Amino acid sequence: MGRGRRRRAPAYLGPEGLHAGSGKRDRQAASGGPHLRQDEYRARRTRTLRAACRAAATHRAARRRRRPQRRAAGGDHGFHQERRAGPPGLNSIDPRRSRMHHTTSRRLFTLAACTLALGLAHAQAPAARDFPNKPIKVVVPSPAGGPPDLILRAILPSMTATLGQPIVVENRAGAGGMVGTAHVAKLPADGYTWLFTTASHVNIPPFNENVSYDPVKDFTHVTLAAQNFGQALVVHPGVPAKNVPELVAYARKNPGKLTYANAGNGTASHIPAEVMKSMTGTDILSVPYKGIVEATTDLIAGRIDIFFVGTNIALQHVQSGRLRALALTGRKRWKGMPDVPTMDEQGLKGFDKVNWFGLWLPAGAPPEVVQKIQAAVAKAVNESDVRQQFDTLGLEGVAMKPDEFARFVADEQRSAQEIARRINTGAKK
Repeated sequence: MGRGRRRRAPAYLGPEGLHAGSGKRDRQAASGGPHLRQDEYRARRTRTLRAACRAAATHRAARRRRRPQRRAAGGDHGFHQERRAGPPGLNSIDPRRSRMHHTTSRRLFTLAACTLALGLAHAQAPAARDFPNKPIKVVVPSPAGGPPDLILRAILPSMTATLGQPIVVENRAGAGGMVGTAHVAKLPADGYTWLFTTASHVNIPPFNENVSYDPVKDFTHVTLAAQNFGQALVVHPGVPAKNVPELVAYARKNPGKLTYANAGNGTASHIPAEVMKSMTGTDILSVPYKGIVEATTDLIAGRIDIFFVGTNIALQHVQSGRLRALALTGRKRWKGMPDVPTMDEQGLKGFDKVNWFGLWLPAGAPPEVVQKIQAAVAKAVNESDVRQQFDTLGLEGVAMKPDEFARFVADEQRSAQEIARRINTGAKK
């Protein structure tokens, strides 16, 4: 090929170059054939291919612009290289041949990149359309029998019928949920492994330095499934307080005397307690526990004074008289405990801390798969028998769209980070 001449696409690609059609099926898609989903898939595949080719063409053009111009008179054209003495065949290489060799290599690389992009687009769409075609696993990063398990037990029968595949729950507890969460973050984003957990998904990382994942960036956000009416603020009957103002007054008169059960930094037992302390200026000691069961046992025994616990757990002990409920941390009352007011009603204006439960996939999951799973959750939480079970658990079903849920999680993450900064700053004083 002569120097300075315009380079053309390889002849074997035909007059239409890299964008040549592939036969009858492409002509049918171009003419608006009857298969709309196939047309959409081909259009997306074509866009992916063209984007890869445009990027490669831009790279080639940039390389051409960086080449030296022809010399005004005499001498070599293009790349200029002085010949140096040396063994034959080593220092006597024609630089123009070398340039032509690299040009051919770049063309082959461009063709390979375009072909790869086309193959990936071709392979992913059918896999998403066929989803699911094998059993699904849900990882719960907390011990068996907790609120996430109870919620899944309520919604999975409906979801199994909708998706047509078995859904198996795997409890992978440890480090406040970080073990199971980190495990899911590293798995393929094919839709066959889910993460189902609580608000601790974003609340725990700000309180821990060694977190191997980002709760927002390392996951595909599917949907919010349920939320409670807030934690129940319960105390041992020996605590001289029947409401929040009395509890605050007693804590101020006796700094450092009261204790609260902390089932893990960043959990629903920790955040509301620290927010209450911050809003009221009280000194209440945190006592760490491995889990809810141990904390509840010690509260009933009188070894600690205060616990922010789920309404379904609090209800049975309040009804038996073993504990006293002072408030709910959400923005509205729960009909299961209609006489228990909210924190906001008792003077802590704007206090709204609820525990919520969501579903995630590893980052990069196909949108078609995400939509199918979200639709199955939405259908399940709106069924009458599921709503009845949620009422018993002190929950309300919520089925957010994926984009709405992603914004919700990002907002919750910012809130948790601010609370963590405030708590850590107070601890250093």
